[in-house]
Amino acid sequence: MLMLLINSSKDVNIDDVVTTLLSQLKQKHPQAGPVYWANRCWALMYWQPIYLAVYCVHKHHGWLSFKDFQIKFEDQQVSDAFIFESGWLKKTEAITDISNLVQQQALTLKPLLECYLVSLRKQIPINSTNAWRLIADCLLIALLEIQTLNNKQKLLYSSIWLQAFGLYDRKGNPHSQLKENLLHEDSYLVLDRKSCCMHYLIESGSLCDICNKYSCKEQAR
Repeated sequence: MLMLLINSSKDVNIDDVVTTLLSQLKQKHPQAGPVYWANRCWALMYWQPIYLAVYCVHKHHGWLSFKDFQIKFEDQQVSDAFIFESGWLKKTEAITDISNLVQQQALTLKPLLECYLVSLRKQIPINSTNAWRLIADCLLIALLEIQTLNNKQKLLYSSIWLQAFGLYDRKGNPHSQLKENLLHEDSYLVLDRKSCCMHYLIESGSLCDICNKYSCKEQAR
């Protein structure tokens, strides 16, 4: 469950969070190596603000100000999110269209993610292309979980989110995308990934459930 708390003190430093996360990952999975540690640490940092952002747009028809946003690490996972201002959910009558809300949300979220990536790279190398592909995956996974949207809306909004963040390669191909699966009587959407979370480095041959090595057909089974 996502937690958003209003906190009166600014005592969480993202560099300290990164240091603790990496230390825990190295102790828990020493055999996995720095590529896994970096990518897993990155995932633990970005998932919560992304989910909050997607939910603010599609469930509350507003956007989240990340100006004073901070995450807290506890017991090998990001446990809480803190906002230091009471008016964290932004709304205005001038911005009500979903496309404009997404654009506005991207303006506040992307700088936060860029800051997180800089902090992480100060302590461990990480492939930037794969890092942003993972961001694209997370945005679309969060969108998939909005049950009030139908498949047609999710396909439309997925492109809007990717465009707002500029999540495309040099040839104009999206870093991730939703595709309609027609294997079953009731069609549904699956994630066509381009990224890798490096889960297989924990144990050779062990893949995550949505690994890009699986085809969309295999994911549907």
